[in-house]
Amino acid sequence: MDMVRFETCVSERVHLIQLAVRDVLDGTAANGMKCEAGYLRKQAADRPPRYRTADEYRAHLRSITTGGEGQ
Repeated sequence: MDMVRFETCVSERVHLIQLAVRDVLDGTAANGMKCEAGYLRKQAADRPPRYRTADEYRAHLRSITTGGEGQ
């Protein structure tokens, strides 16, 4: 995964959370908070997080391209 794709995945996750929180807080979540939370859990499972700093991620990419095991 390159840096652009990584940033896109992170942005998508943040955007989904923002939308769900907005809908819950302004009362427009059609199926309620439990449904929104379930949706977020499903989306998070489909896009597992990579808890790394940008520098850690770049080091991981370098280790892959140089034949290392990575993180």
